[in-house]
Amino acid sequence: MKTKDPYLSELDALGDFPQPEEPTDAQLEGTPLPEETAPEPPAEPRTDSAAVASDVPVEIVVVLGRRGLTVKDVMELKSGQVVELNRLPNEAVDLVVGGKVFAKGELVEIEGKLGVRVLKLLK
Repeated sequence: MKTKDPYLSELDALGDFPQPEEPTDAQLEGTPLPEETAPEPPAEPRTDSAAVASDVPVEIVVVLGRRGLTVKDVMELKSGQVVELNRLPNEAVDLVVGGKVFAKGELVEIEGKLGVRVLKLLK
């Protein structure tokens, strides 16, 4: 038997979010099950998972540092103000994909643009 989520119970008490009723066994007995269809085989078999995912685009985020601020502090920021970060100027930056740090790098200049040289891949 399922237990009710206490948060949903609080919402029910407010009356804003009625909880759907679960079907009874008697109601389910007469319900036909959906027919299962076999998935179509892929056009060409792929065995290497890296090859399958190699064309998936991802966004790399470079984290220079972090600083927690309150909403009030953010609203009071002014142009030219400096926000101190939790890293030293020569410390490696984090390279992040999908919210996970996967490498450490250093900032470099490439033809007048900012870049990152990968120093170490993390597991």
